[in-house]
Amino acid sequence: MEYLGVDGEWHRYSPDFLIRRKDGKCLIVEIKRERERDDGIDGERGKKAVATRKWVGLNPDLLKYEMIFTPGEEVGFDQTLHPRSFIAGGE
Repeated sequence: MEYLGVDGEWHRYSPDFLIRRKDGKCLIVEIKRERERDDGIDGERGKKAVATRKWVGLNPDLLKYEMIFTPGEEVGFDQTLHPRSFIAGGE
């Protein structure tokens, strides 16, 4: 994916995980530290997230997007509920 940076240039971006099921549905997962939640590039409403949501909006029946914010280096098991549900066939 590409996003328009604060410098006015286009930048490439690869999410942390792309989970693709056999039925063709995909979940894009981005993991960030909690301290990055409000970041203008990497945050919840940052340029990368906005670009990803626009991409997902092109085909919302097949694409979903999830950002997981974690306080430290590890992602808690409870934070993976939605991705695990998606893998199991849920939305």
